Amino acid sequence: GNIDDAWSLKELYMTNTWITGEIPLEFYDLDTLEKFECVFCGLYGEIPPDISGLTNLKELVLYGNELSGFIPSEFGELEKLEILDLSENEFTGEIPEQIGNCLSLRNFLVHQETADEGLSGPVPAFPNLSTIRIIDLSHNSLSGAIPDD
Repeated sequence: GNIDDAWSLKELYMTNTWITGEIPLEFYDLDTLEKFECVFCGLYGEIPPDISGLTNLKELVLYGNELSGFIPSEFGELEKLEILDLSENEFTGEIPEQIGNCLSLRNFLVHQETADEGLSGPVPAFPNLSTIRIIDLSHNSLSGAIPDD
């Protein structure tokens, strides 16, 4: 079978598997998926706007891969998202303000391994995030004041 056959998949854990490669576009059609953890797997490439297709996603942990490009603003469409860990990848650009639309978000982590790598621009405001418990933006090149809201 292939990923198209996994229409009822709720959780997928692949930590330390070294499957390497890009996340297949068909993956983003798994609208039943609630948890995806792929830590130190050798994933590379960009996360496309299709991430918004994972409408039931609660936990996404992609720590320690080689994912690059911008963090897609479409993450803001994932209303059930509670944990988002994109740490120690190769993302560039700003943290999209749409992350503030994730009303269930508890943990938001995008720290880097060494100083002055990765993301740049201002620290975003999280105006609607009364549930937030952990924000880790360490070792990025962020600038400006910490927002009041």
